[in-house]
Amino acid sequence: MSRDTAASKRYAKALYELASERGRAVQVEEDLKLVASAYETSQELRTLLGHPGLQPEVKKGVLSSLFAGKVAEEVENLLKLLVDRRREALLPSLIEDYRKLAGAALGQAEAVVTTPFPLTEEEAAEIAAQFSKKTGKTIRVVNVIDSDLLGGLTVRIGDMLYDGSLSGKLARLRKTLVTSKAL
Repeated sequence: MSRDTAASKRYAKALYELASERGRAVQVEEDLKLVASAYETSQELRTLLGHPGLQPEVKKGVLSSLFAGKVAEEVENLLKLLVDRRREALLPSLIEDYRKLAGAALGQAEAVVTTPFPLTEEEAAEIAAQFSKKTGKTIRVVNVIDSDLLGGLTVRIGDMLYDGSLSGKLARLRKTLVTSKAL
């Protein structure tokens, strides 16, 4: 595990513990989604935060103007802390680590469902219900479109992969035929 990954996990854990103590773990997660969205969609924000020559006070001023009053105090303080310690680059992985921590603590899991087409809300709900039964957790479906997928779908929950894709089925059939020396 790299030092940055370990640091990201430590910051995420500390933020979760603080937010949980204050009964705002879910609110903080929502606020982090807002910060993540701004970070991902704004090249200017990424450039500003990544600029080594800018003084921390300038960066904190911009962050305050963007997020003051819009996010929980814990999130705002975390952003300032990252800037003070020149750890702004940890922000994307920290947000992801927090989401995993909060989800695990709340009995939730994220299912990354890869399909060749967008899922309807009903299909996503059905997938969530099916995998909820398998895992015993509340499932949040994230749909990823892969046009190279011939048909079917794959579902990744944590480190488990459920492969119901056509290419996966063909690969398993081929392996079975090779093992049985039919080919």
